[in-house]
Amino acid sequence: MGLRKLFSGWFGGTGSTAAEDRLVDRCRGDRELAERLINRELTRRPGLSRAKASESAVDRWNHERWSTAVDTSRPVRDTRDMRLVTVSLLLSLAGSAAAAPGWTDVPDLLARTTAPIADELRACVKGKLPKTISVILSRGTSGTTAGMPIYGLGYRGPTPEERCLGGAAAKLAFPELPAEIDQLLIGVVIVRDTTPILPPDQAFADWKDLATAVTTLIDAPMRGTLAACDGKARTVRLVVDRTSKKTRVWLPAWQFHSPTGDGTTPPKEQRVKACMTKALRGISAPALPAVLGEMQLAIKVSR
Repeated sequence: MGLRKLFSGWFGGTGSTAAEDRLVDRCRGDRELAERLINRELTRRPGLSRAKASESAVDRWNHERWSTAVDTSRPVRDTRDMRLVTVSLLLSLAGSAAAAPGWTDVPDLLARTTAPIADELRACVKGKLPKTISVILSRGTSGTTAGMPIYGLGYRGPTPEERCLGGAAAKLAFPELPAEIDQLLIGVVIVRDTTPILPPDQAFADWKDLATAVTTLIDAPMRGTLAACDGKARTVRLVVDRTSKKTRVWLPAWQFHSPTGDGTTPPKEQRVKACMTKALRGISAPALPAVLGEMQLAIKVSR
């Protein structure tokens, strides 16, 4: 089975608008779930168009999905607080910077770090192999935390296989994420034998050293342009992800919303958002390897 087929569930989606397509991407191709999330936004704010509702749903997903942890020691019984959002199951364990090589050689790091739990992952899977799981790496106060997201968990409880895989994934001990990378979504391919499946080396040509890749992607001139969009220092939140066609760099809209929490964007922030969006259109991002699904960046800029 080719890598494109293995990872097609991550990045597929052909929504009728770009925003809907992005939402379907986030729902891992589950259009029924995407429709429920759109309807949720339309219920909250009836005047929204479908495109705006889709954008709002994506923003809420990005803002909320990492913050809700679920106790997997018991079944989910009361989903009143979860049924309106897609919840990611995070079984977190702090990693050690000494447990694996640094982020200057991503393919080597992935192979070395996943090898110790390969047998445990294989034992969890009851169906056919190979099987790909997503793992979220997040910057924590004590190092990097690792967890397997379970999409749509607010509508059901985790399966025994998901509990097992989540527990194994939480044992991944990655070094501290490079500066300016807050979160990273990776793919781990579970195979029948001990041979890991990774893209060929040339797929990592521009992403082998993640810190260098970020500073190359958001270089000094781009940082200056972003800083000029605002009169004060700020941390610009960016998402780097991929579709089947290209790598995207985009701004989550929630960072420009009013501090009142009503979901509106003040006029000044609208101008800042428009300026930064225009600046980012000039970025030509190299293709991400299939095992790197998404990066959330925190770029500090000042004039």
